Amino acid sequence: MLIGKLNMWLLAWGALISAAVSCRSVSDGVSTRNAVSLKGDSVSIQPTSSDTTYNEYVMVLIAADWCGACRQPSLPLALDKLRLSLGRAAKEKGSSLRTVAVILDPDAKKAYEHSRRYGAFDELILGGQWGGHGAVEYIWRDLAGPASVPQIVVLRRRVTIGANGYVYGRDELVDRLIGNEEIGKGRIHRLGSRSGL
Repeated sequence: MLIGKLNMWLLAWGALISAAVSCRSVSDGVSTRNAVSLKGDSVSIQPTSSDTTYNEYVMVLIAADWCGACRQPSLPLALDKLRLSLGRAAKEKGSSLRTVAVILDPDAKKAYEHSRRYGAFDELILGGQWGGHGAVEYIWRDLAGPASVPQIVVLRRRVTIGANGYVYGRDELVDRLIGNEEIGKGRIHRLGSRSGL
């Protein structure tokens, strides 16, 4: 019990020091002020400036190690090009780009190893096959699409940062690229331009 309280106190102290050193946080060009509050055994960090709203674009890779097309050497290169062009287009619009990899292998360790071949992502969703969180979120639910790998799903959402933290709007499907050929072309079809958002 004493050790648990000591650990919580150390976490709270670390958060206070971090807040004192830098009470501004900058994420993709959006700057907000944060307040640290300590209540009982919890630490809360909340933005305190007036509301800031911006668009966030999300590029989701859905792949699997058991997919032969996902292991083609051309796919990581095509992903790098697409990531760069979407990032530039988002920046030109004053928006940000978040990248997510959904690797469907049933073994999370194997899925992680497979994800490394595609470079860095902001978020990884590993394992679970077709019933895992990533497949449910980006194939089966509101953004219903074909059960096919590899594929890229491009989304747009509104993000508001305010006194109550972050509020995310509903994901809007911008486009879906299926297979190495479409991903290699890097064309966001729905918008009719190579990398336009």
